[in-house]
Amino acid sequence: MYCESCGSLIPDGQKFCSNCGAEAPHAPAYTYLPVNDSYLSANDSVEVDPRSFRNVSVEVPRSSVVNNTAKIGMIFGIVSMVTIFILYTNIVPAAIGLIFSLKGLKKTKELGGKGMCIAGIILSCAGASYWLLAVIMGLSRLASSIR
Repeated sequence: MYCESCGSLIPDGQKFCSNCGAEAPHAPAYTYLPVNDSYLSANDSVEVDPRSFRNVSVEVPRSSVVNNTAKIGMIFGIVSMVTIFILYTNIVPAAIGLIFSLKGLKKTKELGGKGMCIAGIILSCAGASYWLLAVIMGLSRLASSIR
């Protein structure tokens, strides 16, 4: 509200103007505009008892908390599947993806992300099994060339 004497701003709850010392004007009581079919002009004032309003509960959305460990595990699981075509290299991202996915699985109760953990575990295991298959095939070719 503003001082009636000098026009400077007076913070709510302050009794006197800090600029000129004049007594602050009294703030008007809260006015509530009811929601109904009646029309009110700007000069009309309607007082409604605030206790007559019902409590309204508003559901606040959960903060954007992400299980980053699960996300990293799933990303490395995907990378292990993409690097299948580069022989003998996909074991590193598969191992990292499996480790992060298993660690992220422990945090799912408070952070969520169980689906990302499961996807990371499956993709990492598939990448590791393709690596193992490539190693076995490479060893069998090596063994057959020696004979």
